[in-house]
Amino acid sequence: MFDTILNFRYIWDTLDIVLVAFIIYYALTMIEGTRALQVLFGLVLLFVLFYLSQGGLFTLNWILGGAVFGIDNTHCRHSFSA
Repeated sequence: MFDTILNFRYIWDTLDIVLVAFIIYYALTMIEGTRALQVLFGLVLLFVLFYLSQGGLFTLNWILGGAVFGIDNTHCRHSFSA
């Protein structure tokens, strides 16, 4: 019964989550209203599109993987050869 109370892992996990949330909040407030926020949103959009393109959008995956991110995806069975 007291094992969960004495287990300090929950405290460290909570502290870790709060610290990461504070860092993200502070970083976003620093770049709020600047062009850096637009760049950040654009990069997030590219990463999301790249992740979604792995489900079957082969041409988009090739363009984002090779041209934008410089990822060598020639090992993929659906990759295009140049």
